Amino acid sequence: MDQVDSFITNNPQGLGFRLITEKSLNLTKLFGEQDSRNKISYTKWARQIKDFIESKGADGMELVRAMNWAETQPRQSAITDYMIRTRYPDMITSNTLRQLHLFMQNCSDGSAEKVSMYNINNGLDAWRKLYHDQLPAIEHQEQMLQNEFHHLGKATGLKEMRERIQDIERISALWAQIADKPFDEDAKISKLRAIVPSEVYKYIAPVSYTHLT
Repeated sequence: MDQVDSFITNNPQGLGFRLITEKSLNLTKLFGEQDSRNKISYTKWARQIKDFIESKGADGMELVRAMNWAETQPRQSAITDYMIRTRYPDMITSNTLRQLHLFMQNCSDGSAEKVSMYNINNGLDAWRKLYHDQLPAIEHQEQMLQNEFHHLGKATGLKEMRERIQDIERISALWAQIADKPFDEDAKISKLRAIVPSEVYKYIAPVSYTHLT
């Protein structure tokens, strides 16, 4: 990171906004979905990166729009400077893409950092490449949790029902953390109805019973 730090320290005036600041150094680093050191899901990491960039004002919001566009580009198709010049001409003539690339390196480590460092054309291309590298792992984790959720069957008694409820809370919390969005509450309610054994209804208050039927 010596080269990155040197560039930031001597960043000239008039070359676009700076993304690596004292505040950005406190953002959680992404190691990669498959790395045991990883403490944050890619979707949550990407959201915190975009939120921070948007806080920089109009230029930051424009860059986030470009990052969203980069995510729509095919996995095997690199984003060239020509493509960016056609769509976002101001970014080619400023320091924006360089700052994005340095920011990504500063906020990542391990395999995630390597993906965004090699065989890339510019900052948006690095963002596209990391997005396609991490997304399959996220989708796989989400699918596994959804499968576990759907396979939760009817409990045979109060003890097993409490365990099922704990499973529902655990799975939905993990899914929300990975997906960086709330779990479907209607699905949770439907599952709660499904796991409660009919012989246990007499122990449930009438109001609660109404919500479960």
